[in-house]
This record gives sequence, C-alpha cells and structure tokens, in this order.
Amino acid sequence: MLYIILGIVALLLVHAWVMSTKPRKINWAASHVVITGGSSGIGLCTALMAVKRGAHVTILARNVEKLKAAQKTLESARVNGVSGHYCC
Repeated sequence: MLYIILGIVALLLVHAWVMSTKPRKINWAASHVVITGGSSGIGLCTALMAVKRGAHVTILARNVEKLKAAQKTLESARVNGVSGHYCC
C-alpha cells in the first residue's frame, strides 16, 4: 500500500513539474531548417511555417519540377528578404 501511495505522489510531482515549465521561444531568424520531402505535403507546410517566421530554409526533394514550384511558393512567402536553399 505504501508503494502505491508513493507512486501516486511521484506521478503528481512529475505532472506538476511538467505543467509548470514554459515552452522556450525559438529565435527563428538565427535558425537554419533542413526539410526532406519539402516539395509537397507536410514538408512544404513546415517549410512555409519556418520561412514565415524568418528562418533560413533548405528543402530537399526527388522531383525537380515539384521542387522548383515549391521554391516559388516559399520565395513568395519570404519575410524581410530571408533567402533559402533548394536542392534536389
């Protein structure tokens, strides 16, 4: 019975500690993000999110045509002239 009570107390303490920590803010302007599969889908959405926040972005893709289309999309979403690298 004592072990159950100690286990519950330990879980409550860990839960309280996790809930009390604040998420760190990321300095996106000082970040370089490399995304594989960045020409479409989740990869492209992630790249757009990073570009809009000011990060330098490198996307990698297998299809050159999709990569060029993604490049145009990302360049139109740039903030403050931040450039990126786009590779295939």
